[in-house]
Amino acid sequence: MKISSDPDATHVYDEIIEHFGDSSQEGLREQVKKALLNKGRMLMTTGRAAEALDAFDAVLAHPGTSQAGSELGAMFWKMSVLSSLGREHEVAELCDKLFESIDPTTELRLREAGASALLTEASILKAGGDRIGEVASYDTLLSKFGLPGL
Repeated sequence: MKISSDPDATHVYDEIIEHFGDSSQEGLREQVKKALLNKGRMLMTTGRAAEALDAFDAVLAHPGTSQAGSELGAMFWKMSVLSSLGREHEVAELCDKLFESIDPTTELRLREAGASALLTEASILKAGGDRIGEVASYDTLLSKFGLPGL
């Protein structure tokens, strides 16, 4: 689904969420998660950070792991919004949660998001003067994603 930059496009996502949000069918629940994720991303691009956070939180509130990685995507995009709002302490916590959700079977683009999240966490810790935390983030990054034999 292509993300619309039209600020009024949220109604399309809202219709999907409203009509199928309570479905017991896994495929429809997956589409609701995608609609929430895309709505959040669209709201981010239009400067509506608080509403974007609500959409990402709604994705994370639904139990289960989506085949498309909606939960990991929501965590990644939520970190971006939190960072833009100056809520770095929440970014670091969410980064840890995102990282715990990634394993070798996770899709490559989502593993890359996890690596990016660790770099973001290291930058936040560095800016806050936490050199030990920064180095720990880099160590985690290298242990999970580093080249063998280094």
